[in-house]
Amino acid sequence: MQRETGFCVECRDVTSYTLQKKLVKKMIRGEELTFEITCAICDRCGEFMSVPGIIDLNVREVDEQYRKLKDLVTIEDIYTLMKLYNIGKAPLSIVLGFGEITITRYLLGQVPSKEYSDVIRNALFSPEYMEQKMLENKDKIAMSAFKKSMTKVNELKNIFTVSNKMIGVISYIFERMDEVTPLMLQKLLYYIQGFSFALNDREMFIENCEAWVHGPVYKDVYNIF
Repeated sequence: MQRETGFCVECRDVTSYTLQKKLVKKMIRGEELTFEITCAICDRCGEFMSVPGIIDLNVREVDEQYRKLKDLVTIEDIYTLMKLYNIGKAPLSIVLGFGEITITRYLLGQVPSKEYSDVIRNALFSPEYMEQKMLENKDKIAMSAFKKSMTKVNELKNIFTVSNKMIGVISYIFERMDEVTPLMLQKLLYYIQGFSFALNDREMFIENCEAWVHGPVYKDVYNIF
């Protein structure tokens, strides 16, 4: 366990403290939820200490756990979406059918509703969905912004040749695992397909794998990542 020093208001002295994980209950949107946060515990009296950076850390911990619990997109997801389609905050908000400053608020930390989160996630994982939203709101954004984003949409449509079922499985893997290498992803997809045949007597997705030097590979997935 990590030990540092800080001022303990109970001991009225500079003492060492230990960072420990504690469960806390918080009310969010009228619902009481339990989160695991990092706390600084005085080694002398055992009371909580306020040390530099601990509040910001707790805010991030609660935010990450809440988004994961409610299956909501992260700030990083939104930045990825903007980069994928070469689109700014305001145009993206309008294209997705939100208010003009909605994406800006989300990037500043506001947590989206499940409905808005699903819209963002659909755009992130489906160029066809993004194309549909772009065409629906074409007249509401500048033509230059529309053309730039549509160019990216068409590029991604040419890359994303895998089925929606495959994209769904990949999204599920990414959601459940902290880190997935391209090689690990290929092996997981191979095992998932095998288990589907063994347990359900049917394929999970329509793609066929190829035998490469380091094992089974779904070529289109390989090209994407």
